[in-house]
Amino acid sequence: MNTLLGLWSLLIAEKVRVRDVTQEVQALLQSLSLDRLLDQRTWPKLAFFALIQPDGDILPVRTIYGDGQSGNQTNIGLNPLTSDKPIWFAGPDIVGSTLLKGRPPKILRAIRIEPVGIQKDMKSVMLGTGSVDPYRDDFFRKVIEERKGKQKTGPLYYFLKILANAGCYGIYAEVNKLQVGKN
Repeated sequence: MNTLLGLWSLLIAEKVRVRDVTQEVQALLQSLSLDRLLDQRTWPKLAFFALIQPDGDILPVRTIYGDGQSGNQTNIGLNPLTSDKPIWFAGPDIVGSTLLKGRPPKILRAIRIEPVGIQKDMKSVMLGTGSVDPYRDDFFRKVIEERKGKQKTGPLYYFLKILANAGCYGIYAEVNKLQVGKN
């Protein structure tokens, strides 16, 4: 997804700027179709964040799942969400909700983070049997391509699998557990 969304350019950018894309996102969501999503040229347009007013929209929500007997662990699931307060969500989550619900959520504001320039003095790094040149290569694509060529056993395969998962999700997310109402 990071490659399809074009996110590598943000990670190597000298700086970033925020641009309001509220009208653009509203038009995109109104014209959304599965065929359009199968076109890879559509995916960079999904790289936005939107402040929405959830009203039964199906969105990823972190909450306690299960019977409450297993330690009340939280997880993320797709749930109908209604809130009096507006909430920010990433573009792909809003697109998913639009497809699942049959209508887009109420978009109050949408922004896109755009790269400005490219950092200087970055170095290529070795990755498996090849290397990644940050000026020429998309790191996320290279990790997947390198893993694809490996047998599904062995330390390098598992390293690349963990790197792909962490690089595409884990390093951008943090959960700080806070228990409320317990002394």
